[in-house]
Amino acid sequence: MSFIKLLITLACPFFLIAQPNSLPPFLNEDSYDSALHSYPLVAITFHYDPTRFCYLEKVLSSLATFKNADIVIITNVDEKEKLREIEKSLKKVLPQGIGRGDISIKSFLALKHPHNLTWCHKDLIRKDFFNSTRNYTHFIYLEDDIGIDFNNFCYFVHFRKELKELGLIPSFIRVEINKNDDFVATDYGARINVDYTYQIHYKNLMFINPYNPYTACFILDHELAEEYIISPSFDIESSSSLCDWGIRERAAMGLCYVNIPNGFKSRFVVPVDSLSYENPTYTWIYHLPNNYADNPDTLCAKLRMNKLFYSRLKEKNRFKKEIILKK
Repeated sequence: MSFIKLLITLACPFFLIAQPNSLPPFLNEDSYDSALHSYPLVAITFHYDPTRFCYLEKVLSSLATFKNADIVIITNVDEKEKLREIEKSLKKVLPQGIGRGDISIKSFLALKHPHNLTWCHKDLIRKDFFNSTRNYTHFIYLEDDIGIDFNNFCYFVHFRKELKELGLIPSFIRVEINKNDDFVATDYGARINVDYTYQIHYKNLMFINPYNPYTACFILDHELAEEYIISPSFDIESSSSLCDWGIRERAAMGLCYVNIPNGFKSRFVVPVDSLSYENPTYTWIYHLPNNYADNPDTLCAKLRMNKLFYSRLKEKNRFKKEIILKK
């Protein structure tokens, strides 16, 4: 059993029920070592609701697969009893924290609108992330029901380096589990034809823009964070000039629509197997409430993940615009 698989098993057995992720097969020793010795600052927005502690605890269990991380819970309450309830969840899952990392709670009360809580982590990026005494390597923002683990992070670290010169950022796809135990695409109501998309080829993978790049999270390294802070995306008002997403969605937008390379619709790309057209599981992040999978009133989350991407072309590359990144 690998170190990471053992760590996941010990740290979060109940989360593993829905966890198919395996370490990316392309991962080289340098990328793995870089990810393993990273020190993320993680901000989780938690609008106080006792019914959502179950999701927060699963998010924390997923983060327990990291070797080190500081975690900050961003919440809208400061009553001692409610803060104790949040602390109880933290200690239940992470009694010793994560490695040398700390866990803290920050309360924000003077909000013009409850949804503005999702923007309160921005000060952490500006003020805390660049704190030289903590030596943070990455900033991770999560909504309180998004499960992201070390395997996801390994994928990001590796392909952030590979895609950097192209101006693209490796991203994720939210998944849910339906009543038949199928993994389905949370944010998609129609399949994605890869034939007419700009493609970045890397060995047996092609990276493409998904038509809905929303993931309810983002990851930044120092260079991306510096770009983010001075971008329109960093501001609650100016970010609306980039897309028509709502306030909460724009808070999790990151650099998706900033400095988009020619030929692409966003900075975010995801890999697809060039032969099977399946999306690798290490890019899947979990939308834990499963709000849409079995909801008959929405078209979202009805497509099985192994059917999300497809091609109709018999002549390979007939219509495709592509860059060969690595054979």
